[in-house]
Amino acid sequence: ALDAASVDAKCSILRSLGRLGGDKALATLRAAVKDKDATIQEAAIRSLASWPDAAAIPDLLELAKSGPKDNLKIIALQSYLRLVGLPSPRKAEETFAMYKQAMDLATRPDEKKQVLGGLGQVAHVEALKMAVACLDDKALANAPGQKDRQTTFIYDWGSGSDDTGKGQQKAPKFKGLL
Repeated sequence: ALDAASVDAKCSILRSLGRLGGDKALATLRAAVKDKDATIQEAAIRSLASWPDAAAIPDLLELAKSGPKDNLKIIALQSYLRLVGLPSPRKAEETFAMYKQAMDLATRPDEKKQVLGGLGQVAHVEALKMAVACLDDKALANAPGQKDRQTTFIYDWGSGSDDTGKGQQKAPKFKGLL
């Protein structure tokens, strides 16, 4: 049915698939991202950007790397970061690696700040090192008090406590950037 529809109708259908989720909808969007019509591609990418769960993470990462337009790469990266930040059974190392990939792709301060905000939820020493490396980045410190917020992030990283009563150090909890 989608093949016989007009471009406008296809785009309308594609836009709704991103909110629905599911394997068939994701497969349809993956195919539409490769469509020769740029309007259909954009509708599919924007629909993937509103995907409700982590299933679209690999697609969004690939689009952030090699999307057809810069604005669509930015949308894909922002959505990738949103999905990476959702609660997940992933290990901290895996989540950190995902944020590192995003930081490597981020070209604008807004996305870099989004990465740093996400790192605030990753209890891993490499997350701390990445945040420290950003302390002197003037583009990230353009808002009043930005450097103080990053410093708070680092301080809070070291404030994990043991609530097990066994005297063992548990993974610290980040509060993130304010």
